[in-house]
Amino acid sequence: MIENMLMNGEDIRGKLLLPYLNNLGIYASEISLEKSFSIRLGKSECPAAGRSDILCQRNEKNPIH
Repeated sequence: MIENMLMNGEDIRGKLLLPYLNNLGIYASEISLEKSFSIRLGKSECPAAGRSDILCQRNEKNPIH
């Protein structure tokens, strides 16, 4: 019984989070999954890199307020 209740990250994203975002009015075309990014912290030449699991953008802005 407990095995049926366990969900991995993909299950949570596909069965819970993406339908929730859709109910908020966010379209699939406005959602990027596992998008890599890099940032520069301050004036240093030491960039940091990362990856977002889910990124929502509408006209290059956050649609969730």
